[in-house]
Amino acid sequence: MARKLTLVVLLGLPGAGKSTLCQKLFQSLETKPNSSDIRLIHVCFDELIPLTLQEKFVLIKQSKLNDDDEGTSWKSARRDVYYKVDNLVKCLKNGNIDSDIFNLFGIIGKQDANAKYVILLDDNFYYRSMRYEYYQLARKHNVGFCQCYIECATEVAIHQNQSRDIQVPTVAIEAMAKNLQPPHPHEQTWECNTVVISSESSARTDIVWDIVEKSLESPVPSLENRDVEIAEARLRCSLSVAHQADLILRGLVGTLIKEAKANKGFHTKLSEFSRSVNSGRQSIIAGIRDGSLKFPSHLAEEVCDEKKQELCDFLRFELERKLNDQ
Repeated sequence: MARKLTLVVLLGLPGAGKSTLCQKLFQSLETKPNSSDIRLIHVCFDELIPLTLQEKFVLIKQSKLNDDDEGTSWKSARRDVYYKVDNLVKCLKNGNIDSDIFNLFGIIGKQDANAKYVILLDDNFYYRSMRYEYYQLARKHNVGFCQCYIECATEVAIHQNQSRDIQVPTVAIEAMAKNLQPPHPHEQTWECNTVVISSESSARTDIVWDIVEKSLESPVPSLENRDVEIAEARLRCSLSVAHQADLILRGLVGTLIKEAKANKGFHTKLSEFSRSVNSGRQSIIAGIRDGSLKFPSHLAEEVCDEKKQELCDFLRFELERKLNDQ
């Protein structure tokens, strides 16, 4: 019989208290009732991915500089951790032994067939996509999944980071805080098993244990049909493109209104023009969401930094076309 297992994503800024929470969970396990069959495994990303590489990637993204070598190295390092966790889950669930993997994660001796394994994934996980791939991993192996978001003010994280042995540069923490995508269980159903705790109450292991036990008893069901997963991926991509397009269009609205103000030959009332521009923006966003607005397929798949200017040009053309049609 396959063992019970859950993946616990711990997310938050550097210095928020994720590793401290992991220590508290290990300590509380000693006095927790009916805990003799629970095995905690701490997967610390800072120990598996060089901190210097993580810092460089965050700063590169913040400055929007192109550094393919650093970006590729960072993605490769994260992918390597993912494969190791994938192998660990497979071995633990099915009772297989992989000495290299077990030694890497500090698993010693023969594993109890009745044990419940709780894998603590200790990383910043500031992008939602970073977390979602581990939800997919849980679904792949039909094991539990939950998240613990340690909410922490940027200035508090910076202060607490200064007391760590290995510190993350302040500018990297600020960049991460700006890009952090907190869990939204009401919008993303896969994030429904999420608990949010303040960095000031990181000792509250009881609420973490509650959601961990819930996830152990309610593993993520495997997909029987790959079409469902593909449809989900397309929907997420569509929503992402619509979000990026909305941000760009809001900027374009301001630009067009500013240009109209500066145009001495402009005769339309500015208030009417503003309503028309915003109406055009809303129409374009609606078209993106319902699929009626067709734009280049390579932009539909993903909007990365190097494609944003092309998307901006396309959206401006569409917005001006709608204004001319009015």
